[in-house]
Amino acid sequence: MPFYAAGLATGAKSFCDNPLIGSRRLNEKGLHVRRITLAERLADARRSRLAHMVSAEERESFARDGFLLTGNLLSDEDLAGLRQEVETTRFDAWDMRQGNALTRFIPLPPKVLRDLPFLKKIVWHDAFQNGLEIRGLL
Repeated sequence: MPFYAAGLATGAKSFCDNPLIGSRRLNEKGLHVRRITLAERLADARRSRLAHMVSAEERESFARDGFLLTGNLLSDEDLAGLRQEVETTRFDAWDMRQGNALTRFIPLPPKVLRDLPFLKKIVWHDAFQNGLEIRGLL
């Protein structure tokens, strides 16, 4: 049980894998709601600490829409190069299935980006990195 109790303080979500998270009795007493509330407060606090990394308009847009939209981030040449790299490169990927949702994760460590200059340029672009920090949740 101590292992499962420690999982309460993490991002663990599986009601099946952790009997405490999936406990009907604990959730009827408010466990799930408290975990969600705590996660939201932690994410809000983190975004607040990182807010200086984006403009006031972007902060307002994120608060209103829940995402940042950046247009014309790449030149036509950079966009064409990025498309060519992504369409012709075989990447390692992991899939995670949660219910009907499928999330594909493609890690992009320096050794992968070394030979992909257009992808490297966008991955390390301030607008992309700073936007990820603001959107990122704990």
